[in-house]
Parts: sequence; C-alpha cells; structure tokens
Amino acid sequence: MLSLRERLGLRLQAAIARCLALPTYYLTVLWFRRFRGYRVPEMNRIREAFREIRAQGSEPFIICANHLTMIDSLLGIWVLAPGWRYFFGLGCYPWNVPERRHVRASLFFRVGCYIGKCITLLREGPQEGKRKVMLKLKHLMSRGQSLMIFPEGGRSRTGRINAEEFSYGVGQILLDTPAARVLCLYLRGKGQEQYSNLPRHGEEFYVDLKVISPASKSKGLRAVRDLATQIIGQLKAMELEYFGMVDARR
Repeated sequence: MLSLRERLGLRLQAAIARCLALPTYYLTVLWFRRFRGYRVPEMNRIREAFREIRAQGSEPFIICANHLTMIDSLLGIWVLAPGWRYFFGLGCYPWNVPERRHVRASLFFRVGCYIGKCITLLREGPQEGKRKVMLKLKHLMSRGQSLMIFPEGGRSRTGRINAEEFSYGVGQILLDTPAARVLCLYLRGKGQEQYSNLPRHGEEFYVDLKVISPASKSKGLRAVRDLATQIIGQLKAMELEYFGMVDARR
C-alpha cells in the first residue's frame, strides 16, 4: 500500500502537469510541425474515434502502443486529442512509465518527465522498486487516471513487433485493474524501417486504434502472460494490416 506521502506526491505531480498541460502540449506540437515537419493526414478521424471511444465509458484506459522511437509517447498524446482536452479531461491525459536510466541522462529529461506525468521504472532493478511502481499505477487508475505503456518493453530493434519475446508488465497492470479498458494504438512513420531516436524529418504518420477486452481463465503468472500475449497479438495484427496495405499499393 502506498504511504500518505507517496499519494500526495502523485496528486501534486498530477496537479502541476495539468496546470502546464497547455503550454507543454502546444510547444511540443510547434516543434513537431515547424521544426520537424511531422504530419498526420488522418488526425481528425483519429481524434474523433478516440473521443467516441472515451464517451462509451468512464473506466480508465491502458493505452498500449508499439514502440519505435524515443518520442512515441509524445506522438501518441499529440494524435489522440488536442491540448485543451487534456487540460479539461481528468482521465484523458495518460501517465507514462519510461526507463529511469534514460530519464537520469539530463535535468531537462527529468523535469520534462515530471511535468509530463511520468513514473520512472528501473527495469533491471530490484523487485521492490517494480512493485512500488505497480502500486502507484494501480492507485492512479483507481482514481480514474489513464496510462500509456509499451507492451514490447522497449524499442523494437527490427522495426517490427516481436510477438515471441516481450514484457508481461502490462498483463500485471490489467490483472490489478480489471475494470480498465485497453486501447491498442499502432503509430508508425511511413518511412520508419527500424528503431531510431527520432522519426525522420518531414515524416508522415500512419495511426490505427482498436479497443479490446483481454480476458483469461487462468490465475497468477499464467493470467499475466495470457493478458499480455493477447495485447501483443492485437498490436501485431494491426502491424500486419499496415504492411498489407503498403504491399497492396506497390
């Protein structure tokens, strides 16, 4: 169970992030559009679909996305909704769980992650630290907050989702918060072949959304693995659909 200090710390972080949501969001979008030249042709359709999905229930989301670049969470937040919706929608602005070693690299990253609603995780660290992160996520989702996570556990080194080797963390999160809805987000730069720090300059993005309801009759670790496998399977199916369209156009 989280201590009072830890719960108050999360509440303070959420309040600061919400107060700064508009300037941080639109400064990020300015960088995306003006300095990087990023484009999402179907953004209006994606945002309308996300709005309709959110209107179908009040349960928090676990947004499960594929992972190719170090700014995928920022791109996902950008394409799903305008900044004002994150400011006014309590459960719309998702929390993220980045690798702690990457965040420690600079003060800029540490500040950015704090105001961007991040809870860092040391994946190769002790189990107690991982358990504490899971408790925080469970607490946040019990209060209507949503989460964005990368079920693969890291950036794909091949440019494709590996449906054989992946993290089971998302299965544990879903097992702890069975009322949460799972939104699979497949987002990919059309020129992205392998992993990279940033998408290429002038990139155009493909985006797809699918809401799924993973379930398992098993218990414990088997259930965790089963739930994670279903989510990865859905993301893999979305990837195959994307490459099928690409091949059909050639």
